[in-house]
Amino acid sequence: MTTIKSVRLKFSKLLGETAKAIHFYLYDDSMHWIPKKLCRKLVVNKKLGGHVCIPTFWYEKMMDEKPTMDIADTVVIHHTPVKADKSTIYYETSLFRKPKESHR
Repeated sequence: MTTIKSVRLKFSKLLGETAKAIHFYLYDDSMHWIPKKLCRKLVVNKKLGGHVCIPTFWYEKMMDEKPTMDIADTVVIHHTPVKADKSTIYYETSLFRKPKESHR
């Protein structure tokens, strides 16, 4: 099972910013304010377009849809560990110290 933690959002124009948020114009002709504390890896080119990485929950709030793998930035893959069979485990005995003999 995979979980998308953040997405890479492309924008056509950086419209402006305040002390706490950035205003973007996206390629789908929509404008959005995104809090600066949620923005990572902001890249702006000379024409003020570029991309920014935002958390998945904010993308879902803005776009009303789940993100797809083609815009994923950070993906977490969950797995279920398999219990090892102790009869097949081999220990290299040369790696362990020999117990000290007691002088009693």
